[in-house]
Amino acid sequence: MSRTAVIFLFVVVAYICISSVSSSCGPNEEFKACGPSPSCEPTCAKPRVNCPEECVRGCHCVKGHVRNAAKHCVPVSQCKRQ
Repeated sequence: MSRTAVIFLFVVVAYICISSVSSSCGPNEEFKACGPSPSCEPTCAKPRVNCPEECVRGCHCVKGHVRNAAKHCVPVSQCKRQ
């Protein structure tokens, strides 16, 4: 195969992989190529976390949302007060 065909094939495969991951995010989530690790994401129980900067690819809660006990992204206002 020519070099151009190999590059084109690589780009197409990369696009398909990225598209499939980003489309599988749940409600109130968005795909980020670089976000916090799951253990450092804000939660209802721990809305402010202090973790070292990490770069984890995947689905993360959109701004203003945190993970609840069921691991779903919910608005901070929906977290039960303790």
